[in-house]
Amino acid sequence: MVHPTSAARRWTPPLHLDGTPLPWRKSVRYLGLTIDARLTRGPAVKELRSQSALIASLARRFLAKGSGCSPAFCLRIYEAAATAKALYALPLVGLSRAQWNAVDKVHRGAIGQFYGLPRNSPTAATYADTHSWPVSLRAMLTALNHIERMQRSGTCGDLLAHLKAQTRSHMGAAVNQLYKLLGPPPRFPPPHQYRPPRIDAVLPGVRSKRSTPHCALRQEVASKVHQEFAGHTIVYTDGSVREEAAGAACIAPSLPAVRQLRLNTPASSLTAELAAISLAADVLAANPAVTRAAILTDSRASLQALHSPERGSRLLRIAALKLHLLGVRGCNISMQWIPSHIGVDGNEAADELARAALHPTVPLSRIVTPYDSARLALRRFVTRLHPDPRVASATAMTTIDTTRFARADYVLLLRLRTGSGWTHDRLRRHRDPPAALCAQCGSADTLEHILCVCPASSRERLALQQGPGPALQCAERGTLPGSASHQPDCRAPPPTAIHQ
Repeated sequence: MVHPTSAARRWTPPLHLDGTPLPWRKSVRYLGLTIDARLTRGPAVKELRSQSALIASLARRFLAKGSGCSPAFCLRIYEAAATAKALYALPLVGLSRAQWNAVDKVHRGAIGQFYGLPRNSPTAATYADTHSWPVSLRAMLTALNHIERMQRSGTCGDLLAHLKAQTRSHMGAAVNQLYKLLGPPPRFPPPHQYRPPRIDAVLPGVRSKRSTPHCALRQEVASKVHQEFAGHTIVYTDGSVREEAAGAACIAPSLPAVRQLRLNTPASSLTAELAAISLAADVLAANPAVTRAAILTDSRASLQALHSPERGSRLLRIAALKLHLLGVRGCNISMQWIPSHIGVDGNEAADELARAALHPTVPLSRIVTPYDSARLALRRFVTRLHPDPRVASATAMTTIDTTRFARADYVLLLRLRTGSGWTHDRLRRHRDPPAALCAQCGSADTLEHILCVCPASSRERLALQQGPGPALQCAERGTLPGSASHQPDCRAPPPTAIHQ
């Protein structure tokens, strides 16, 4: 037990539990989080920082001075041992901005140790070029996902309403942020006794779509339909997803029936496929004479989700409820996975209808809500908060192939991409040397000047442009780190020319 005042710990009697006194402590540990008598998280953050620094020094030994594991592997070891602990204990705790900055600083220091970057390397470029995220942003995403999972359970409505009213608490702010992004929570269908239909997510004779010719895949699909679904009403479903739009469609050639809808919110591929299956259930419900039906889809994820929809999204539960009601009515439903884009006529027709459903004239869906793709929406929201504008705007970045270079060469290339090279201009900004001009031509001694302009580097620049493999295209365009048009999307140059 802890008490916020030191004087009260002297005269306040301790609490007794089953005759055992619980003495007052200056700090206690609960669920992996250390809390001091002042009811702050300072001790927990301090302990986490010291443990993370120790783990970083141990993980750095895997590098073996450039002869061991790759920096990415060492970072994975560090993430599994140190960052995972922070993401378990801190996302739901109200830390101050200074405490989060301290946690991010330790994480950024570990990245610099593994990748050979200086301590004062640019923060945004360091995260972007090492494909890392600040711990604070990852903790924010974890907290929002946790609250979304609570909302999806259907039994935490009163708790979320209480947290929403606590606007000054960290959890209350997270709940309000979730509702601001996704809107008010939707109503879920009532619980029911769900009997899943017959679901087959594999195709006999097909071990891998990638290693099987398309003609063989088409034969297996035709054999499956002919042997097991003879006399069934076949319904093909498919979904189509673009950056800010999604559509779903189904087609039943034997009825005939065609359904299309456009999703009113950015959605994942799973949401679009589930919407297509829901459309197929509507088609079968509109034809009471159908007693045997087979729904063929190219989404394994949707079939696996239909096995246990109790904890799934609202759309998943609605689709499962529709299939359950069809079974109660007497319609025998079978669901089968088929490979996509192999030339099956029904699947290709459903794919064209789903892509055509992206047109603004197609009616919007009424059953799909932003909560059905909540994880995607939350991920995009946190991505826009990334410190690097290229990552925040989802700009494609070409990565360096680490297998082509030794660690020293890779570190040099990474320093060039992040703008961490120790030129005279950068030394002047950090260490204030006496001069910041090029000794050869008197211009500002920046990285762009050395690689693109300086006449003293003309021979090395010519060797770089004529070297084997792709040259430093950004150097030829004058778009190096520090310039206004900097876009580090070039491939790695020959390291020997750069070292010269």
